[in-house]
Amino acid sequence: MDDLKKRKIEGEAVVDMYPVGSADSPEELRLLLEPLKKEQLVDLLIK
Repeated sequence: MDDLKKRKIEGEAVVDMYPVGSADSPEELRLLLEPLKKEQLVDLLIK
């Protein structure tokens, strides 16, 4: 359960770092998403 909370907090931090609509092109979006962990990507998709 603590791991889930930690992942959620980390995912929210990532969302705060990259506001929605900050990528102007698919290439820029790809550059933003590549360094994220799979769990963080799943959290972003859920939102």
